[in-house]
Amino acid sequence: MQVVWKKLAEGQSVPTSRWLAIGFGALSAIGLPLLLALLGWFTELLFGMGGTAAEGGPGGAVRELPSLLTLGNWIRLSTDWLPTGGSTLRCALCLIALIGCVFALERWTLHATRAASLQAALYWTSNLLQRLFDQSRALSMDQGISGQRRILRDLIQTDLPRVRESLTDWYRVFPRNFLQIVLCVALACLIQPWLTLLCILVFIILWGLTNSLDAAYRKQRPVYLERRRHAHEQLIYLCESSPLLESVDARIDTRQMFDRQVDAFHQTHSKLADDGVVRSPWLLSATVLLGAFLLFVISVRVLEPGSPLGVGEIVVLIGCVLVSVNGIFRIRRSLRKRSNAVQAAKAIWSYLAVPVMRVGAAGAPIDANIAKGIRFENVSFRDTDRAKILEDVSIDLTPGKLTAIVSLDAATGQTLGEMILGFGLPASGRILIDNRNLIDLDPISIRQRTLLINERGPILDGSLEDNLWAGTAKDATIDVLDLARRANVAEPILNLSDGLGTVFSSNDERLPLDQLFRLGVVRALIKKPSVVVAHEPRQRVSVQEEQDSLRALELLRSHQTILVVLPERLSTLRRADQILVFKDGKIVAAGTHPQLLEQSEIYRHFNYMRFAISS
Repeated sequence: MQVVWKKLAEGQSVPTSRWLAIGFGALSAIGLPLLLALLGWFTELLFGMGGTAAEGGPGGAVRELPSLLTLGNWIRLSTDWLPTGGSTLRCALCLIALIGCVFALERWTLHATRAASLQAALYWTSNLLQRLFDQSRALSMDQGISGQRRILRDLIQTDLPRVRESLTDWYRVFPRNFLQIVLCVALACLIQPWLTLLCILVFIILWGLTNSLDAAYRKQRPVYLERRRHAHEQLIYLCESSPLLESVDARIDTRQMFDRQVDAFHQTHSKLADDGVVRSPWLLSATVLLGAFLLFVISVRVLEPGSPLGVGEIVVLIGCVLVSVNGIFRIRRSLRKRSNAVQAAKAIWSYLAVPVMRVGAAGAPIDANIAKGIRFENVSFRDTDRAKILEDVSIDLTPGKLTAIVSLDAATGQTLGEMILGFGLPASGRILIDNRNLIDLDPISIRQRTLLINERGPILDGSLEDNLWAGTAKDATIDVLDLARRANVAEPILNLSDGLGTVFSSNDERLPLDQLFRLGVVRALIKKPSVVVAHEPRQRVSVQEEQDSLRALELLRSHQTILVVLPERLSTLRRADQILVFKDGKIVAAGTHPQLLEQSEIYRHFNYMRFAISS
């Protein structure tokens, strides 16, 4: 278990918040035994027999202030150190003030420990997020983006929170509860070593019994779950099939069979409904018996003539026992949570340890526009978990044609589009760009010849003009507004407060999705890429808006661009030059919209599911 945590922390510095958590935790651990000692001295002052009566004023006799308040033979407090003026009442007030100050300090340090523990855990979580981000970027060249989507979602949404919660809890417990247990046991031993040893022995017995019962409960639970599942199935089977069984043999008593399964269901459900070890009658009986025995021993010690065990000492002993037991259970819970988080830590480490094949790879550059097209030859692709996404795909993408990718599984089209953009290497087969193998080409050069358009543009942080020129050197001979008019998005730009100078953010909502999509088309008209992969907006819009976006896309086709569209609209399918239909990662049909409606049952089903039902 420790190996995984060490691997994750390898090469990382310990944050300051972790040292603060250790420091405040140690102060909090010291504060609680000190608080118990003060409570013991205060109790001895109120109920102890060390003082003697002295004549007072009108109120009669008052207790004389003892010179020493003792707990056992070793823990003593000289009242001469307190500003009592010889008054027992002032001594009590001083102790109350000390108890309040120590209690406030202990609560403050506990709060600081929790805050520092959370900050330390968040530091590690943020660090892991940064490493996941860097790894995903590095792997995108080999495994694509969609191929990592599922595992990254699981790591960030499930595994990282489990690791963070485990670390937070562990930082709160260690070293605070460890030190607290040691100090409380030491304090109890200084007061009454034999009673302390007896309490430890009783606790060990109860701890062993708890672990034994817990192990048996965990072992039997899967058995009862399987029995309940089987009883469920049999009950359903008998409810459905009892008339058929009786028709086979009239002597069969299906009622009796059903009653037996009901009894089995009741028994297994009763076992599963049990609250587990905590309410086990064996554990409760053992706790009561051992607790009674412990109380008997304490009573004998207290009632024994000349017994040195006072009320204050009993208070401190009980407090030490309760604090120690609570600390042990907190450590046990934290260790169990840490153990449960090991699988999450392993999943994160396994992803971070995936070797990156194409880091810094520099292949041949693409010096001119892609003229002959892109060919997939028997291409297969697997995601990070080796799950199949593409299987034996062979297609041709030629300039000046709009190709639509149709699949009920969104990951298929997204992965194909990413591979065209240069993200992801085939597990088998090859991708040819102008008859040159993709793996022999410079990845940066591929990205310079390709462009992604999606329903958000994509829009980056900055002015609208900077967004449209992103990745391209500005050219004074290009009229951006003229290109925007051709892409049917000039009017929305002019309606903005600062026109092309309007500052946008990546999640800006001032323009609807279709207009952001058309801004992506304007960017393509400026950059003039050889390949455009466009993911249409999912949002339903008016017929006019839909036609404006489609006509903007067709501008790219007229520029002899290799145009690959992940369609969300029927009008786009009707205007596509070729439609590739995928099922389970394989091409099952190809053709135009009218051809596929006539020839492909899968394509008709896709149209019905995507357009008929949604409308």
